[in-house]
Amino acid sequence: MWALTPIVLAQSEPKPIAPTYPDAPPRARQSPPPVFPPMQPDPHADPKLLDGFWPTDHMIELFVKRSIDEATETYDLRPEQAATIQQNMVTRWTDFMHENRTDIQPLMNEYASANLAQAPPTPEQVSDWAARATPVYRLVLGKLLEGEFAFRSALDADQQAIFDEHRVERRASLERFQSRLRRWSVGKFEEKEWWNPEGQTMPEGLDPTGRWFAQIKTNDEKSDRFKRAAIEQFPERVKNEFGAWEQYVRNYCDHFELDQSQRNTAMSMLREMLNRAFDHVYKRRDLIAKLEAKIANPEGVDPEKVEQNMVELYGPLDTMFRELSARIERLPTKNQRSRIVNQQKAYTTPKDAKPADK
Repeated sequence: MWALTPIVLAQSEPKPIAPTYPDAPPRARQSPPPVFPPMQPDPHADPKLLDGFWPTDHMIELFVKRSIDEATETYDLRPEQAATIQQNMVTRWTDFMHENRTDIQPLMNEYASANLAQAPPTPEQVSDWAARATPVYRLVLGKLLEGEFAFRSALDADQQAIFDEHRVERRASLERFQSRLRRWSVGKFEEKEWWNPEGQTMPEGLDPTGRWFAQIKTNDEKSDRFKRAAIEQFPERVKNEFGAWEQYVRNYCDHFELDQSQRNTAMSMLREMLNRAFDHVYKRRDLIAKLEAKIANPEGVDPEKVEQNMVELYGPLDTMFRELSARIERLPTKNQRSRIVNQQKAYTTPKDAKPADK
């Protein structure tokens, strides 16, 4: 949901959740929360507490706004709905960070330090971190469920139906984090989950820019390794196609000078379409491999049959790109479009210029 989630959402087993949504939000904590240092560093506070990274109130507001931009696209939120949900989330997560800073900040910074170290952490260090992170996860999970109820309550019936359909995916994500924490708690972990060796690069065979693969990552190491291995076997035309989609979206955003919110929405659209395209190619990888073999060695091959196979296997990718393009083109405002048109008019050919020879 926001930047802290990949770090602290991995921390325990979720409580059982009823198959339907309750009529009331989760019960609030009975005892008042303890008073911790403020979000903005106090120069007289314990310096050890303030070591390392800590998000400001403004940063949390920006994180929330990004998630609302994506939710607006997914659920077709009306402006008043988006504003209400955003304000609710900003208040909830800002208060949460105030209340739990002394627990959260050390965990965040220990994870970041281990990730940047020259050697991976020991199993004992990971196990100790997981043990201290477990109660924090329970707090985060409770706040997520509370926010989920508030979010759903702000939707209309049609939007709630879509929200409920996505519930399985949200629960699966929590379960993946839960599984990871269980491994960590007994000292079992993949080095890359905690550590980035110096100079680590994307595997060869992926897009040279190393950017479009980031749009289909899941933040689950096992799943990402599977996708990387699968993509390495994809034909070059497919990998080039995916890279072209990513570049198209970036160029479009730059051309119309879209703001950050619009760019976030555009990248969300790209992410959705790339995942659909990946699934399409992976499910048909054997047929595509046979087709590419025929194209590479056309002797004795019926060209009409090859053309038919091209349409059947690669045609859906063209359709997906047209859908992506149509959705992206709805992002610029009238003012943004007018500004570009006016800029183009400023560079039109003078009336007395001679046409170039053909």
